[in-house]
Amino acid sequence: MDLRGFGESGGAGIREAGGFPPFLQTASGDVDMAFAYLSKQDGVDTSRMGAGGASCGAMLTADLAERNKGVKALMLLSGPPSDGAVANMAARSDLAVFAAAATGDTITPGVADRLKGAVDGSKHPNSTAKIYDGPEHGLPMFPKNEDLEPALVSWLKKELTGK
Repeated sequence: MDLRGFGESGGAGIREAGGFPPFLQTASGDVDMAFAYLSKQDGVDTSRMGAGGASCGAMLTADLAERNKGVKALMLLSGPPSDGAVANMAARSDLAVFAAAATGDTITPGVADRLKGAVDGSKHPNSTAKIYDGPEHGLPMFPKNEDLEPALVSWLKKELTGK
């Protein structure tokens, strides 16, 4: 899903919402509603649900996994998880984490170290960090690092289907 004010979503984006903290608070409720909605759809196996995002979407889904133990696979791209989310990753052996970031990220400096530390502290044996050189933030990491997409898809398949 696109957050409010991003992509084709309407609503108050970061600038209109009064800045980043109020935006994140509203977006957090939106993410909870989307996860609840998806978990009630026919054909969804709620024992094998994943969540993920890029940039602030990664921050939001990391916090979602802290609030909702139904998240079993968490994908974080260029978004620093909160202290609570990092503690949740360290406490749960049933939460696999895939994190990717660039060492020279110009939007969130230090995010590569934060994500690497979170993955290193994860209790799940298949948690993985992919750290790349470069200044990319979020989706531009995919064309620059050709191994990222296949690694993420393979990891997701293994975590959610066992294949």
